Amino acid sequence: GFPCTGCNVSCGQDYHLNEPYNELDSACSTSIDCTDCKTALTCSNNRCEMSVQYVEGSSWSGYEVEDYIAGLRYDGEGMLLRFICQTSLTGLFQTQLEDGIMGLGKGRSSIVSQAEHKQFSICLTLAFEASTEVTRGFLILGSVNSTHHKTPVVYARDIGTSSFYQVRINKIFLQAPGSGMSVVSQTDLLHPVEAAIASTPILDSGTTCTYLNLGFRQAFLEAWEQLTDHPFGSILRISEEQLSEL
Repeated sequence: GFPCTGCNVSCGQDYHLNEPYNELDSACSTSIDCTDCKTALTCSNNRCEMSVQYVEGSSWSGYEVEDYIAGLRYDGEGMLLRFICQTSLTGLFQTQLEDGIMGLGKGRSSIVSQAEHKQFSICLTLAFEASTEVTRGFLILGSVNSTHHKTPVVYARDIGTSSFYQVRINKIFLQAPGSGMSVVSQTDLLHPVEAAIASTPILDSGTTCTYLNLGFRQAFLEAWEQLTDHPFGSILRISEEQLSEL
């Protein structure tokens, strides 16, 4: 979903990277009536409407539209996309740089499910784009682009039966401070944290938090304190120089 023209003052226009989406400016835009709702959950005023609230308190609401989005596919072509025209935002959605939110799950309303090829690759990186003076990553829809890969791809089987991606995890690793961005050739700086029992968490690219199974708790707390010299959860005050060395 994206903030739309006509959204009230709570939509945070002063913070976002782009102007609100205006469906009236597009010759391809179509408002969806209640006979053909795809992403929305309720019907009001013959519009497909949807509201979502998150654990940390942020929320958004709006109505469903369809438009042709240029350059969205892996081959540079565009595609028709159903999304929510947001009319209200609260919390972090008001003040974040990005305008809106995009789901990458397996549900029928996600952008991945609407693509011709149900595949995507996402790269979280610190690459700096000089033209916009913004640090950003990469998202490829419908394929995989290995141009920016520094190491071979490692695969994990998706065992999820719902709209979420779910994997089995037996062990995680904590990386020693100051050991760089890549861990492939730094195995001596990795501290294994093995679970008492295997867990099957979901992978959610939209969440702001990481939740671990209780089976990791004791080993994680011990490894964290060994690496940082501080108990996990303690409040630390550090300088920018110290932060850059982490």
